[in-house]
Amino acid sequence: MAALFNNENALLLRALCRVVSDICRGARLSERDVKKRLGEAFPGEDFFASDAEQEIIDVLFPSREEDGSVKPFYEAPVPSLPSGDERLWLKTMLLDENVSFLLPDELREKLLARLADTPDFSFAGVWEKRQAKGDNPAAEPLKGRLALIWKALREKKKLRYVNIDKSGTRHENTLAPCRLEYDAAMNRFFLIVWDEAEHRAVKINIHRLETLEISKEAVPADTEEKFMSFLSARKSEVTFRLIDKKDTHAFDRCYSLFSAYDKEACAEEEDVYTIKVYFQDFDRREIIARLLSLGPAAVVLESADIREEIIARLKEAWEIYSEE
Repeated sequence: MAALFNNENALLLRALCRVVSDICRGARLSERDVKKRLGEAFPGEDFFASDAEQEIIDVLFPSREEDGSVKPFYEAPVPSLPSGDERLWLKTMLLDENVSFLLPDELREKLLARLADTPDFSFAGVWEKRQAKGDNPAAEPLKGRLALIWKALREKKKLRYVNIDKSGTRHENTLAPCRLEYDAAMNRFFLIVWDEAEHRAVKINIHRLETLEISKEAVPADTEEKFMSFLSARKSEVTFRLIDKKDTHAFDRCYSLFSAYDKEACAEEEDVYTIKVYFQDFDRREIIARLLSLGPAAVVLESADIREEIIARLKEAWEIYSEE
C-alpha cells in the first residue's frame, strides 16, 4: 500500500482525502458510495484490482455506523497538499501583473513569501502570441476596476457604474455583477451584469466605463438562477467548415477569435475541420463579424439564418467594390 501513496499529489490519495473530508463534514457514505467515488476519479481506467481496492477501504474505514455508512479512522478533514507543478503555477500567476487584481497585494506578498523555495518558471522557448491592442490589466484605471469587479463578485454586492456605449449614449445604473469575461482575440475585458427591472443580461466593455464603485446593496439570492435561465433560453450555435490551407494559419486564427466561446471541433480530413461554436443572442453580431474575418477559410453550414446574413453581407460588399 505504501507504493500507492508515494506521491503527495497522487490522484488516488486526493480522491480518498476528499471522501474522508466529506464524511467529516457530515456526509453519510456507504462502502458502495466510496467505491463509486474512486471509480469516478479514474474514468475509463481499472486503476487497481478489486482486492487492493477492498484492502484500502478496510484500512481507511475500519468501522461502520448503524445505518451502514463507513466511518474513517481519521476524524478531521484532510488538507490537500499542492504538487510541485501547482506551486510553480501559483507562483507564476502571483508574479504576473496582468492578474494582480485577483488578490489583495498583502495576500500576494504573503503567498510569494511561502513560495520562496519554488523556482521561477522559465519562459525560454515558450511561444507567445503577439497581443492585439486593447486592455492592459496591469495599468490603471483598468487594474483598479478589475479588482473592484472581482471583489463585488466575491462579496455578492451590486456595482454602481456609468458606462458610455459605442453610440456615445451614457448609461448610469446599479446592477448585480454576474461574470467577468476576457476575450483573447480582442484583448478586452467585459462585465456581464443582471438588470432585474428589464429581466435581461447586459454586456459592458470595461474600458468604456466612466465610473465604477461597489454598492452596499447585496445581490439578490436568486440572481444566478435568473441569469442562467436567461442564458439557457437564448443559447444559439453556428456550425462551419474550416479549411486550414498552408501558410494561412486559419485554425490558429479561428481558435483565437472564438477563445471566449464554448466550442467543439472534429477533423473531417487533413486540414479540414467542422467547428461548432455556442454563443448567446447578444453576441450574434460579433460572431458574424469574426466568421467574416476568416474569409474563404470558413464556410457556414448551420444555422440557415446566419448563413443567409453572411451571404447578404458579402453580396453587398461585392456590389460596393464593383461600383468603385
